[in-house]
Amino acid sequence: MEWTHERYLDTIEAEMALMAAAATRSDPAARIPSCPEWSVAELVVHTGHFLRWVTHVLATRTRERVALPAELLELPGDPRDYAGWFAASAAGVLPVLRRADPDTPVWTWGARPRAEFWLRRVLHEITVHRNDLETVEGSRQFLSCRPERLRPARLALSKDLDFYAESNKRLRKAYAESGYPETSKIVISLPVFVAETDAEAFRVGDALFDKHLDIWVAAESWSGHRSADYPTHTDMGSMLRSRTATQRRESGSGLFGSPERVADQIRVLQEASAVDGLIGQVDFDGVSGVVAERSLRLFIDKVIPAIGDL
Repeated sequence: MEWTHERYLDTIEAEMALMAAAATRSDPAARIPSCPEWSVAELVVHTGHFLRWVTHVLATRTRERVALPAELLELPGDPRDYAGWFAASAAGVLPVLRRADPDTPVWTWGARPRAEFWLRRVLHEITVHRNDLETVEGSRQFLSCRPERLRPARLALSKDLDFYAESNKRLRKAYAESGYPETSKIVISLPVFVAETDAEAFRVGDALFDKHLDIWVAAESWSGHRSADYPTHTDMGSMLRSRTATQRRESGSGLFGSPERVADQIRVLQEASAVDGLIGQVDFDGVSGVVAERSLRLFIDKVIPAIGDL
C-alpha cells in the first residue's frame, strides 16, 4: 500500500492517540525498559517538545534550524499532568501537518528540505516512543538479548564486532563504578534492511545505505567536528566516508540480508558484544515508505520468530 499524504496523517493521529493513552496509564516516575536512563515523565516531555518544535518549524516555514521558543517549553507543575500536556502538543501539530503542502520549502536535516520530510519524521518519532511507553506496561516485548544458548551463526566476526565488544566492556565498567543501583543495559542502533534474498538486500540496501552516508557526511555538524566530551565523534564525516556502504555492511555496521541471514547476524552481534538490545533503523535516509514497510514486515514476520529464544 502506498504511503500517501493522508495515510501518513491518519497513522500519525492514531499513534499519537495510543501514546497519549499509554502516558495517561503509566506512572510518571516509572523507568522505561527500552530507554533505561529515562522515566515516563522524561520521555513524554521529550516527545511533546519534539512535536511543539515541529509545529513551530512548519508554522513559521523557517529555512534555518531554530530553537523552540521559551513559552513552548513550559510544563505543568505536576508530572501527572504531563499526559494531558502531551495530548495538547499532539493536537497542535496535526492541523499544521495537514495544512502544510508537502513541497513547501522548510528546514530539515535531510537531503530534501521540504515539509514532506516532517510527516515521516513525526511518524517515526511517535511510533518508536509509543512502543517505548508500552514496554513499561508489558504490552510490548523489549528485545532483551540474554540467551541461554546460541545456535551457530553464519556471519564471521569482524573488527566492528570486536570494537563493540571492547566498547561495551568499558561502558559497563564505567557504569558500575558510577554507583548506579540498576543493572546496566546497552542497546545498539544499526541500519536494518531485510529482503527475500541476500542478493536483493545487498543490491537495494547498499545503494540506500550509500545515500544515507552521503546525507550524514554532507551535514556541517559532522564535518571537521571536534568534541572533548565525545572524542570518537571528532571529524565524524571523514570517518563515515572512509569505507563504502558495502564495506560497512560486510563488517557489521548494518544488518542486511534475507530473514535467515539477518537473524544470524543478530545472534553473532549479541554473542560477540553481549549487547542487551537492538534498535533497528528500518527507515534510514533514502528508504521510501513502501520499501521500509516491506523490510519491516519481513523482520516482524520472519526474523523475530527466528530469534525468539534470545
